Amino acid sequence: MADSIYEYLERKRKASMDKRYCCAECLEVLIDPVVGIRCGHVFDAECMQRLMTSSSACCPVCQDPLPTLMPAVCTALRELVEAEFPEEVARRRARVAPQRAALLARAPASPASQPRTGVKGAEQCLL
Repeated sequence: MADSIYEYLERKRKASMDKRYCCAECLEVLIDPVVGIRCGHVFDAECMQRLMTSSSACCPVCQDPLPTLMPAVCTALRELVEAEFPEEVARRRARVAPQRAALLARAPASPASQPRTGVKGAEQCLL
């Protein structure tokens, strides 16, 4: 069965999405982007958390070591991506919402009141 014109245009739009607006780990449109301190590659906050807690803790693109503390979300880039690709961001946020809720449920009751240390872990990296 042939694709509708809408499906065709949507596929074309996704294929033409600038890779600068995609996470270097999952290769999907960025949500809550953070930057690797040394290498400058951009990741979703969730992907960065997962990478930081992995055994290698290296950038998957260039193998530079990742920071030991969670970088702050780049709000300017987040706003740019949300303005440029609103449908993709909304779909992605809806898809990752259950995962984010599970991550938050495992966090301590008051992560904002705890000082950030060099210890890696999702509980101390929540935004």
